[in-house]
Amino acid sequence: MKVLVLSRNADDYRQLLAPAPGLSVEYSTSPTGLSGPVDILLAEPDYAAAYVSSGLDVSWIQSTWAGVRPIVEALAIADAAPIVTGVKGIFGLQIAEYVLAFLLREVRRSALFERQQTDGVWEEVWPGTLKGRTAVILGMGSIGSELARALRVFGVRCVGVSRSGSPVAAFDETFAFPMCREAVAEADIVVSTLPDTAETEGLIDRAMLGSMGGGSTLVNVGRGSNVDEAALADVMAQTPTRRALLDVFAVEPLPQDSPLWRLPNVTITPHVAAVSHPHEIAGIFATNCTHFLKGAPLDFVVDLQLGY
Repeated sequence: MKVLVLSRNADDYRQLLAPAPGLSVEYSTSPTGLSGPVDILLAEPDYAAAYVSSGLDVSWIQSTWAGVRPIVEALAIADAAPIVTGVKGIFGLQIAEYVLAFLLREVRRSALFERQQTDGVWEEVWPGTLKGRTAVILGMGSIGSELARALRVFGVRCVGVSRSGSPVAAFDETFAFPMCREAVAEADIVVSTLPDTAETEGLIDRAMLGSMGGGSTLVNVGRGSNVDEAALADVMAQTPTRRALLDVFAVEPLPQDSPLWRLPNVTITPHVAAVSHPHEIAGIFATNCTHFLKGAPLDFVVDLQLGY
């Protein structure tokens, strides 16, 4: 059975993946010039999409990223339906660290105290606290739930929003998507952890942004397509008391002419809130390989209709 590891980090995977009986593994850092079809593909979604678009067959694709839309779209065009598996359980803590690092720096007024130190100023300014604030988290999957658990440690009330709105243990209250505007109206913090699907595209639009409070903070660690960036830029320019932390964008790298770059109340990071460390991906892949060879169900199978 042939396996192709198609990744920018192929050399890392070569060191991490132990040989397995019955598997012949090839490694490549480029989706061009491939020798032929394989049974199993471990790849970044854009590389996997290039593989599929080249007309090569495959039985199972293991994505190395959380977002799989390029794979789903390529498979739809090719009219192919191999098993596609995603990645779960490794990004939640990274996302929680990222969000909390920003929120705690803001609420504890760290930048102010750093300026005071630089200027040699001793001025007792009381910091704020996260305790008693409300966070609305869009997306109640493994990432959203991990973030909610972390925020609740600091006394934050966590409200979750998803397609179904079904109760999830990590959240104090939950709503379905149609209730988004009502949910965010009471939020101090709104965090999108949503996937990139037709249903979530543009969900955070001008109307929803208008429903949020004037001192609220928006964090996007989901996908850039979740947010109407033009509307967000207008709202942030008009309401300097708001804050936004953005890690993902509709076009990456974010174009230099985007007004978001120049807004002092917007913080931009280059899609680094959570990264796919090869040693963690290798563990997920190895477990799924064992399942695949035994004919057992795989972990984290993607619903190609839903897109996640």
